[in-house]
Amino acid sequence: MSTTDVGATAQLENRTGRRDRVRQMVAVPLPGLLLLLVAALLLSMVAAGDGVLAWDIAVTRRAQSAPDTGAGDAARLINALGSTPVMLALGSVAVAALFARRRPGQALFLLAALAARAANPILKTIFDSPRPIPDLVRVTEDASGLGFPSAHVMGETLFFGALLWLAPELVSRRGPRLVLQGVTAALLVAGGFGRIYVGAHWPSDVIGAYLWGGLLVAVLILGYQSLRRVEPIREGRVMNRAGRIVHLRRSN
Repeated sequence: MSTTDVGATAQLENRTGRRDRVRQMVAVPLPGLLLLLVAALLLSMVAAGDGVLAWDIAVTRRAQSAPDTGAGDAARLINALGSTPVMLALGSVAVAALFARRRPGQALFLLAALAARAANPILKTIFDSPRPIPDLVRVTEDASGLGFPSAHVMGETLFFGALLWLAPELVSRRGPRLVLQGVTAALLVAGGFGRIYVGAHWPSDVIGAYLWGGLLVAVLILGYQSLRRVEPIREGRVMNRAGRIVHLRRSN
């Protein structure tokens, strides 16, 4: 490699250094993944079955007692956003945009996050937990099927969680990146509140969706990072610390 090539590589490494440090901060270590798994399993065992948890009732009533100054409309809007057709449509657009920008790794990562939503019906069947009933709390959405974990919130955790983690790699400028991360984080929180507010899910259903969705995102992140680390270095290219293949100029 010539001196020019080394200099070009150093400049590229310096420019990506800050983003690399951010990515390292949000990388999921194996102990964190195991902690998520244990928490998800413990809550699932507590929530499983026909019984209703006392704290589920208390928290739901507390959330529903908030003054309805547009909270109902906001809850219905965010619930519509988290529905399967809407999330699949948004995800398809995002995946197509990443492929168009020649970012196949990120596109496949996001596609895998969308596909992981298929695990929700399996979890619901295993834990067989009911939804809220009008005898206990206010129910303004006629939702059918089992409750734990919430499909809406789990799907939002997978999609928005994946976007949140990819943000440092997709958006180089700090301001727009923080906006993207702030919006996705706000949608995640609002999605959980919306399901509780309309009486579609118990708080345990929502927390379980965050845990199981977060666990699946963590698994996808570990797989993504492992694949990027073993990606072969091709002739005439080097791999920077962000895992991208950088083309080098050749001296005559």
